[in-house]
Amino acid sequence: MTSTHSNEAVFVVNSGLSEPAKSGHPLAVFACNGNQMATINSALNAARSISSNARSALRNAPVAQRPNAQRYREWFGAYTSSRYSTVIGQADRIHDALANKQIYVACSDINAYAYVYPDKPYVVYFGMQFWNAPLNGTDSKAGTFVHEMSHFYVVAGTRDHVYGQRGARNLANSNPDRAINNADNNEYFAESNPHLSMPTAPPSGGGDDDDGDSSGCFIQSIGKL
Repeated sequence: MTSTHSNEAVFVVNSGLSEPAKSGHPLAVFACNGNQMATINSALNAARSISSNARSALRNAPVAQRPNAQRYREWFGAYTSSRYSTVIGQADRIHDALANKQIYVACSDINAYAYVYPDKPYVVYFGMQFWNAPLNGTDSKAGTFVHEMSHFYVVAGTRDHVYGQRGARNLANSNPDRAINNADNNEYFAESNPHLSMPTAPPSGGGDDDDGDSSGCFIQSIGKL
């Protein structure tokens, strides 16, 4: 999938592709260098933190207050218990992938933040736009990891229906079923920028959350597959 163009604006791929753009020649894929690996590892640690926060925000919201939760409605639209349960499950699996799975990475000259093949977990290819993104915040390096993890079929199987915050908000308003399946909507909920409120209550049991520790997971650089 390539960047989406309109007469009013150009919406670049802000955090990845479900597959690389088609072209007349194969994409150059190569092993990431030491500086790139250091950046990727910092991004992974930040991604663990925001994904843990996203999962906690969803799980700790009192059931009676979930229909009016501002942060949820902004990115996922009108509440139903079924959709909310789906989003919780996705948030759980995204965080588990970031915190507990072995992740393989490579670098590419594609003009995008990153891309994955959804049926090949957990391999992420980082593109040229990734390196200039902020670590946290909107369209961030941390958010890139959340976005890409969500694409894998074994995680959430999200698609790139729309890109960008404007598109994600419009999708949440017009088609909540599609919004919960859109990678950017999941990314923006996790990035929470601008910060929007979620009702909170003490967790019902201990141990549901973790602190995003990196134990049990490491990144390995790969070259051309």
